[in-house]
Amino acid sequence: MSHGTAEASSHSLTEGFATLARAAARVRADADPDAIHDARVAARRLSARLDFWRPLLNGRDARRARRRARRLRRALGFARGIEVVLESLPRLAPELPPAAREALATWQLELERERPAIAAAAAAVVTPRRLDRIHNAIADATEGLGERAQRATDLPAQLDRRVQRRAVRARAALSIAFAALDDAALHEARIAIKGWRYALECAHEAERAAPAGEHRSHRARTPRIESLRKLQLALGAIQDLAECRAALERRATLHTPPLREVFEPLESARAAAIERAVRCAGKLESASPD
Repeated sequence: MSHGTAEASSHSLTEGFATLARAAARVRADADPDAIHDARVAARRLSARLDFWRPLLNGRDARRARRRARRLRRALGFARGIEVVLESLPRLAPELPPAAREALATWQLELERERPAIAAAAAAVVTPRRLDRIHNAIADATEGLGERAQRATDLPAQLDRRVQRRAVRARAALSIAFAALDDAALHEARIAIKGWRYALECAHEAERAAPAGEHRSHRARTPRIESLRKLQLALGAIQDLAECRAALERRATLHTPPLREVFEPLESARAAAIERAVRCAGKLESASPD
């Protein structure tokens, strides 16, 4: 499996960087409203791929590549937060009294006026030079990859253990989150679920690349990956509402008390999102085994 795994890991990292580069180009062009979100997702997935394939990589260079991808993702966080507010809060407007609807519309208009400056700041984060530095770190990390794959006698077992560790971590985080139901715990669960899903996807790629005759279970992983994706989306909706509430608290305290009327429908939406996440988690355990 070593040769096929080496090819799979190289392709995984190449494709991961290419996806980030395409999203970054869209951010620089301010081409569509999903560009910043997609760039952040691509950066996180690239980091996860670098972590999963670590047994085959130059450790120091892989850490450098991950660190640079993480910094890019975090630097886009503020711009993405504004987008979340612009996307999410107007959906609650029909349930509000007139004064609150007017205050919400005024706030939305102010954010829309600020958006060009925010988009420009996001574009300054994803410069070609910054992308080149990430690409160069990946190239350094993968130097000698094929030789290390040939020498690794227990590589499939190592990769499988990496998946299993992420599964254990995700299940524990999910259990804590559903017991506490606070935003921080739910956010940590979402991150852990992403880590599990991305590791499964990498393992799926490795098994698809296995030579004929070797054990291949990638088809069994597909239902689990899809269940994780749905749970991740459900937890993401909760996180978006948490960001909206934090922004709303700042705005309502400083400027417009009528916006306090938004908290009730916001909490109702959060409760519904939690119910969806719980249902998704139940279906997750009925999916195919890892």
